Amino acid sequence: MVFALGCDALLTAPRPRLLAVLPPPASAWATCYTRLLVLNVTTFDLLASTLTTRCYPPHRGPPEEDRVTQGGGVEAVRVVLPGDTVMHYNTETSTERIFLGPGLRWEDGMVRAAKPGLLKKTQRQLYFVDTHQKRYIPQRREYVIGIVTKKKGDAHRVDIGCGEDATISYLSFENASKKTRRYLNLGDLLYGQLMVANKDMEPELVCIDIYDQACGMGVLPPGGVLFNVSLHVAREIINPHSPFLLTMSQKVKYTLVVGMNGRVWVNTTHQKDTVAIMNCILMLEHMSPEEADGKALRVLEALML
Repeated sequence: MVFALGCDALLTAPRPRLLAVLPPPASAWATCYTRLLVLNVTTFDLLASTLTTRCYPPHRGPPEEDRVTQGGGVEAVRVVLPGDTVMHYNTETSTERIFLGPGLRWEDGMVRAAKPGLLKKTQRQLYFVDTHQKRYIPQRREYVIGIVTKKKGDAHRVDIGCGEDATISYLSFENASKKTRRYLNLGDLLYGQLMVANKDMEPELVCIDIYDQACGMGVLPPGGVLFNVSLHVAREIINPHSPFLLTMSQKVKYTLVVGMNGRVWVNTTHQKDTVAIMNCILMLEHMSPEEADGKALRVLEALML
């Protein structure tokens, strides 16, 4: 039995926590044809499910010799290109369930890749394509960093790096009301959660959780530096199994906020420390996490002399 998740599966985070070293862990929300499955793409755990599900026949997975085990219970299977056949299905011999994540499509009894990248498999039988891209597509419940661009009535327009600006109401902040509204200035940096992300509607941001608590969301304090990275780098930074951020914290004290739209905000005591942290993070664009982790300390020592 196969649960097919659309290729536009979402990467989001649970309740945000603004930490001195580590940002909140990421999770993923993926919408089936008739079922909503909540997936954690960082820890790769199935969290919850609702409604009914459209099922497909069982599969014949990739050969064992093509699989490379990674940390966090993830197997790197192989590199795929758009149109490549990932696996076939056997409708009679197997009853195993699988889940198709971002970058995969089921059609005519076969699963094919829709994006180029590295095919990966989790212990929960979730298959997805880890692709490198810079264009951000808004997804509900993702945490992003936006820039206030203008005021529009009782709301503000916020640039989140996609094709259309998001909006945020003055009531979407902790303890906000008509009498105690939160005023924003042009150019302010916001760390918030997308509550509306639909191709037929403009994105909508909030800076509170379901308990009306900020939990680290809101206007970022002055003094930090904002820079852009690829989306796969943002996912790697918030991976709880990666020791990359802890390695840098051995030399520098810093505050880091990561948005799933590829924006990273970093704040340190000295400007040279900020430049050193930026250079270490940008190494993830062209290096594996293991390589970057091994060179991070040397880069920090060289730039901080």
